[in-house]
Amino acid sequence: MNDVRYLLDTVSINRLPLDLLNSVFVQSNCNVPLDVCYEVGNLRKQQAVQKIIEKMSADLLHIVQSLLHEIGTNNKVLDIYHNEGNGDVILVATALMKKEQESLTLFKNNWIIVSDDKDLQELAKQKGVKAMSTEAFKQRAINYAQ
Repeated sequence: MNDVRYLLDTVSINRLPLDLLNSVFVQSNCNVPLDVCYEVGNLRKQQAVQKIIEKMSADLLHIVQSLLHEIGTNNKVLDIYHNEGNGDVILVATALMKKEQESLTLFKNNWIIVSDDKDLQELAKQKGVKAMSTEAFKQRAINYAQ
């Protein structure tokens, strides 16, 4: 049986209601890269996702490095000079790392990035990672609860 796992983007976390972030659905089916959590401005929302944080690792850093090398400086996702998109690259790298870690397992998860950032969605698509909007995710979570 393949499960669906979600990686939440900063903007999505900020747009989702606090009760949904604390729900069984989110706490059981989602992860948030540590660097994305740092970008969340709301302290209560940061606390809500503490238990689902995906910590930085050497494997993840290696994939981030490869991804940055591949996309180069002429891209729409990362703007180092304005400190934008840092979490975006880490989200895609986390999905790639998870897929790689599960490559030899019988039951693989379907990793989906939840974000309203079109450039992030496009990068994810280019790398073979699915993405969905915050609203679509919210509806899926509500349907799960019913």
